[in-house]
Amino acid sequence: MGDTPNVGLHEPPAPSIYVPYTLMLSDSLNVILRTSPNPLAMNRSIREAVRAVDPNQPVSVYTAEGALARAGWARERFVTLLFLGFAMFALMLAVVGLYSVVSYSVTCRFKEFGIRMALGAGRGRVVNAAVRPAVLAIVAGLFAGLLLSVGLNKVVDHWSMGNLNDPAVLVAVSLVLFAAAMMAAAIPASRAASIQPVDALRAD
Repeated sequence: MGDTPNVGLHEPPAPSIYVPYTLMLSDSLNVILRTSPNPLAMNRSIREAVRAVDPNQPVSVYTAEGALARAGWARERFVTLLFLGFAMFALMLAVVGLYSVVSYSVTCRFKEFGIRMALGAGRGRVVNAAVRPAVLAIVAGLFAGLLLSVGLNKVVDHWSMGNLNDPAVLVAVSLVLFAAAMMAAAIPASRAASIQPVDALRAD
């Protein structure tokens, strides 16, 4: 069996073994059921099944979410959802901001891109010229973010279980941020590649 957190999320699992229930009888017995519908919808069926065996046996039915909440894990879930909400909001602001900056840059360089294309520059080179400053800013931002994440690890360590500097997590988050930022920069860059040289030369 794999390790199971049995003393909370902030402490390492305590040593434990599994033994037949007949060796450790107690006043109560927990039966875990996996159901496809809503677990609470099985409440009546479970009680009837137990009463068919022993009509005097009291039955308490609760969900796994309720058990985890009573065990004190609701706080970790709330903090996780809170951080996730702030992270999604920050990502949205970053994407919108990057899109605005690249779009403004393309607008300011409208005539330049038209002249480049009139002189024979391909669409790929125009897209590269439009995206290059954004890519440099994205890479610099990711590098600074990784340094801050490593440096602030101990500050937010008590909010999370385990090491926040997990390489797999850092790489995955970096890839998500980079992909989102590139998608935001690709839209105005593709508009720059569709500029007609004649329209650009005629623009004031």
